[in-house]
Amino acid sequence: MAKTIQVVTPENVTVTYELAGIGSRGLAIMLDTVLEGIIVLIVLLAGTGVAYISQSVMVRITGMVILWVVLVFIWVIYPIIFEIVWDGRTPGKRLAGLRVIREGGYPINGTSAIIRNLARFIDFLPIFYGVGIITMFVQPEYKRLGDIIAGTIVIREPVAGEILLAAREEPIEEDLAVGLPDIRNLDRLTSEDYQALRSFVQRQGQLKPPIQERLAGQILQALSPKLDIPTEPLSAQDQIRMVQVLERAYAEEHRVL
Repeated sequence: MAKTIQVVTPENVTVTYELAGIGSRGLAIMLDTVLEGIIVLIVLLAGTGVAYISQSVMVRITGMVILWVVLVFIWVIYPIIFEIVWDGRTPGKRLAGLRVIREGGYPINGTSAIIRNLARFIDFLPIFYGVGIITMFVQPEYKRLGDIIAGTIVIREPVAGEILLAAREEPIEEDLAVGLPDIRNLDRLTSEDYQALRSFVQRQGQLKPPIQERLAGQILQALSPKLDIPTEPLSAQDQIRMVQVLERAYAEEHRVL
């Protein structure tokens, strides 16, 4: 059974994330290692060729030194750059459906990406992430040493199609959107926004009506600037319906992507 973690957003909405286990993280590492290996091979062949074409011994030595510096740079910088630019994903993590976030559900920042990846040198010991694997076994959130120091966790993101298979206690009526404002700028929603919507829909049946109304209002208040949705004229029940409509619309749009 998949292990999950719950975090409370600044809007006081509880969001549930599925933690990435050792197997899925190992797959991501292998994919990234293959890609890094391809880059290293290209640089190695190019650098070795240039070094041996030259007739100067000094040029050869200098070229090989520069080559190894570049190789170490690639091994260190590769995950840092991708995790910052791709919102916590390296190519391997993206293919494996994983993402790094900070504790509390916040997106990863530059400092966290640098710290967790520099700590890979320790996690890698004594061979191929020996320390990291042991640490993940004893950590309830599957954290390696770099995650502990940086305050990060690795989560599994729902892939296309899985989103729509999420169980709902009650079916959504076809006329749910009747009388509600038109949805605009749905593409402005982030995965964190959708997690808040999805968490509300999944837990709605377990919440008392006053709590449903309060949470729906908080979610819409946070999302209305992105979607240009007027929240003031909506009744409490309409706000709940609006959250359900947004969750369904986002899920349906991502099914076809």
